[in-house]
Amino acid sequence: MVFGWIGKLLSALFGKKETKIKKKPVHEKVQDSYFIKVQGHLLRLRNRLGSIKDERGIRESRRELEKLRREFWHINKQQQRYLSGIFKQCEVGIANLERKFKQMKRREQQKAV
Repeated sequence: MVFGWIGKLLSALFGKKETKIKKKPVHEKVQDSYFIKVQGHLLRLRNRLGSIKDERGIRESRRELEKLRREFWHINKQQQRYLSGIFKQCEVGIANLERKFKQMKRREQQKAV
């Protein structure tokens, strides 16, 4: 940094100009609102998977996941990559629950025989 009158002259010539803060276009605001909505629902769904106790809960979770999947395409690619991991965790969690309930049914039928 140069001080004195030379510094003032150089900063006047090559110094930073005031930059305007660019507002986000409307479509990006819409994408962000979808992202926030889908992310919140997904995280709630993932946390709720541990407390599902019956098959109806599994069906409702699967239905909610499909509904979120439809809204997923309104989000930009970078945010999609972030959310796809959470989607995968939810899908795997639901599949594990389905498998667990099928095993429980099979055991109950074997005990009945």
